[in-house]
Amino acid sequence: MTNQFKKVVELEMKVSDIEKTLDELSDMVAKQWKMMDGQRQIISSLESQLEGKQDRESSDSEPPPPHY
Repeated sequence: MTNQFKKVVELEMKVSDIEKTLDELSDMVAKQWKMMDGQRQIISSLESQLEGKQDRESSDSEPPPPHY
């Protein structure tokens, strides 16, 4: 093998490793986005529940007594 051919092979191997790493990182980012979307839905649901609870408490409670 010539020296130039060895360098080309090394570069191809490095490119292959970089492509593999890029694919792994892309998959990881996609999973994180899915997880974040799920968390956003949970937060939205909890906010709605909290607002509903606060609305019920404020409508069910008696007005505060007058101050003297």
